[in-house]
Amino acid sequence: MAQLDLSLAVVREMSGDLAGAAEAYGQLAGDVRLSLRDRHRAGLWVGTSLDKQGLHEAAVPLMRAAIVGFDALDEPEDWGTAHQKLALVHRGAGDLGEATRMIEVAQSAGAGSSPVQRVRLGTARGHILLSDPASVGEGLALLNEAASQAATYGTSHQLRAVERIRGSLERGGAAVQFR
Repeated sequence: MAQLDLSLAVVREMSGDLAGAAEAYGQLAGDVRLSLRDRHRAGLWVGTSLDKQGLHEAAVPLMRAAIVGFDALDEPEDWGTAHQKLALVHRGAGDLGEATRMIEVAQSAGAGSSPVQRVRLGTARGHILLSDPASVGEGLALLNEAASQAATYGTSHQLRAVERIRGSLERGGAAVQFR
């Protein structure tokens, strides 16, 4: 039943109910019916939902806790994914240096081992690079590659994410102020 609740929380997030998803993930992060790995994932996803609401500072400790949890469980793929998500939190908060450092950790952790992970990592790295006017060209190239891979592997959610990022750039919203 807890797995179903987790799936429903994902649906809430994907349908745009970020506050409701964060609340549901928060409850599931402490739900002993879930494996410890899934509880850490739920904690990570609370951070993701908060980040999407612009609550970057609130997301950081939750994501760091998930990273520690994945490390203790020896879950390198989840550990790398958590660093990728934390990189995007720092990007959203305007800390390009920390965002770059976190995405490099994610890459070094082998977070791009599966096709879906490679698409996610390329999308995240491209988004970070778009945030700096000096690396917009490189960021667009990475996004184009990620979009091509997403189309090849049928990951429509990631393809939509790339399109949203491109649209934001066209509207002048990809760049943020950096600390």
